[in-house]
Amino acid sequence: MIPSEDVREVFEKDTSFAMSIINELAGCYRGAIRNAKNIKLRTSVERLANYVFKHHVRDGRAADFSLPVEKKKLASFLGMTPENLSRALSALKHYGVEVSGQTIRITDSQALEAFAKPNALIDR
Repeated sequence: MIPSEDVREVFEKDTSFAMSIINELAGCYRGAIRNAKNIKLRTSVERLANYVFKHHVRDGRAADFSLPVEKKKLASFLGMTPENLSRALSALKHYGVEVSGQTIRITDSQALEAFAKPNALIDR
């Protein structure tokens, strides 16, 4: 924690510091808005599909990847209960997603992408 008086003083003296803080806050705000849009505009299965597809693309479209967090935390991050996450994972079988523990296998990337419908205003 930095005392606010010190931050205000440095803001007046160091424009580079001020710009860095402003850019960081703006990025965090945009992230919060994207997350709110994701939760409000998509069903739980669509949120999970986008999460899985994003990691699939990030890993160079590898057929298999491991979830970076435990499923309980993933459920919380996506705004659902662990039980709902389990049902959503089962629903994604129709779109080429197989799950074994923490490992996700994509068998039909095009079907997953068509269902997920990634959106630049919500997804990065």
